[in-house]
Amino acid sequence: MSKLALTIEPGIYRHYKGDYYDVLGTAIDHLNNTEYVVYRNSYGELQIRRTSDFTNPVAENTSRFTKVESINHLKS
Repeated sequence: MSKLALTIEPGIYRHYKGDYYDVLGTAIDHLNNTEYVVYRNSYGELQIRRTSDFTNPVAENTSRFTKVESINHLKS
């Protein structure tokens, strides 16, 4: 597992556009060695995103995702 995957802890993250996501962990596609973040969106759907896309900033000093303490917007 890479250093990128190790920096992504499970928990609630806020997207820079305002949506919230419940990050469950990371996974690796062993066919091509691509790392993914596994998360649940605010509608309860499971999704994945490349770890590099999750961690890369969208602009200078603007993170794509920021970890937050908690939020009540997520459905079970």
